[in-house]
Amino acid sequence: MTSLTNFSFRGNDFEGCEVDPASTKLFIDDKEVELVASAKTQGATDFTHTLDAPFETNSEHTFRIELVDTLGNIVGTESGIVKAPIFGILTPDLQASGINTSNPGFIWRVIQNGAFIQESLADTELNLAGELADENFADPALIGPATGPGIVAGPLLEFEIPSVINLNQLGGDSAGNFPDDLQMPGVPGLNFIADGASAEIVTFVEFPAGFNTVGVNSDDGFRMEAGPLDQPESRELLGEFDAPRGASDSIFVFNVIEAGVYPIRVIWTNGAGGASIEIFSIKEDGTKVLFNDLENGGLKAYRGAGGAPFVITAISTAANGDVSLTWNSRPGQSYAVLAKDNLDETDISLWDELDDSIQSQGDSTTIVVSSEAVNFLTKTGKIFFRVRKQE
Repeated sequence: MTSLTNFSFRGNDFEGCEVDPASTKLFIDDKEVELVASAKTQGATDFTHTLDAPFETNSEHTFRIELVDTLGNIVGTESGIVKAPIFGILTPDLQASGINTSNPGFIWRVIQNGAFIQESLADTELNLAGELADENFADPALIGPATGPGIVAGPLLEFEIPSVINLNQLGGDSAGNFPDDLQMPGVPGLNFIADGASAEIVTFVEFPAGFNTVGVNSDDGFRMEAGPLDQPESRELLGEFDAPRGASDSIFVFNVIEAGVYPIRVIWTNGAGGASIEIFSIKEDGTKVLFNDLENGGLKAYRGAGGAPFVITAISTAANGDVSLTWNSRPGQSYAVLAKDNLDETDISLWDELDDSIQSQGDSTTIVVSSEAVNFLTKTGKIFFRVRKQE
């Protein structure tokens, strides 16, 4: 197979034999299929069959070619098994909702510590979770294309990038496909190096239906996934490169069943030396264009979900005394819930912390506080709750 939808082969004339394009046959899964023959060039004829729809990802299919000459004789046969490429599939249930389309770009969360050189993307995930490095030396004042200085987000430093991902530790350099690289926010770090850097890139991308071709040029590795930011097990792998390399492309294709806006998470890592990343799509004519480069026809990318205010939206008490608490949340964010039996105490640090690691359930998050906990906390017969974003 030469693409997701084309099966091609070549028939060559030889002494005393001339291939007849009209009689030559191709069978796929024991069924004869239509062939289109090219004009003969120096005795060679190229044959192509276009599938009605791409094979299912990673599926296997039999083929048999019968090359026939102008006398009606079968002069050559070939058979075998062809394996369809592996590609991601974005189903409608993976779409994002409530996206703020006035907020273009990407969230860039980064950590840098040269004492910990990641050897795999598994290490990168640990680094992003704060489980490798004790200190983050990423420079909050090294803004690059971000909207402002980095803010602490747990073990990471978070920047908002309203433009494109064409980032380099050396702003103005030209690693990869696109010139005039933007300064990578936070990197080099306060220790003046880029070694041991890892980043998480979050965005919401508007994809057309059908097969999309996307690329990441990275130095070193990366992984791109689509789907719920707070549910790793539900995300769809789109592409990755899990090894050191200089700035190089990884190109991959995935099928979008229904046009829409989908959450995209990319992790990137740098061991030592050069550090850069570009994220782009490829048009039908082969032109590469960065995500969110709208002037050149790039896919629209948004850096945040909708503007629903961060408030408690519902609170109810069950017959057994359990209290259910719901608030507007942001995918990928973690929260803490605090309680007090009066509002006289304005110092939030003196409130009782019920849980400090509640993971977002999406656009809305609900927890249940047991009646035992409620009864233990209150001496007034009343209880008040606060929800806090965890940085």
